[in-house]
Amino acid sequence: MRIEALYFDGFTGRLLKWQLEVNNGKACLEAGWLRCAKPFRTRFDARFDFDEQTFRRVLPLLSSLNESYMAPWDDLEARRLIVADGDSTICRSVYGAWFLRREFPEIENFLTVWRVLETAVMAQLPEELQSDEDW
Repeated sequence: MRIEALYFDGFTGRLLKWQLEVNNGKACLEAGWLRCAKPFRTRFDARFDFDEQTFRRVLPLLSSLNESYMAPWDDLEARRLIVADGDSTICRSVYGAWFLRREFPEIENFLTVWRVLETAVMAQLPEELQSDEDW
């Protein structure tokens, strides 16, 4: 299984952006964000094992989604997910998920899948991103 996930938090104080690539249970994470103190821009890389079994259990939820959802406003969070497994490839993109959930309740299925990825990513990122104490 190959997974590619891209995230940008929109126009926030952190401007957090990350890309996760998983190939057969091996994950590569690249992230960047802004800080209040020097260095103002931070870059982070990590390699770790990824639990594909947990991801596979929620993966069928993506079949209920359109390929793309776009909120009509600027500066919102963006998520893109590509999953290739055997001959099958699933591509989903959601821009402004929190604003679209009422109109498109199936986005909650996307967020359920996304949380598996996001939990793995956040466990790797430095503690300064776990809280807003410096903002």
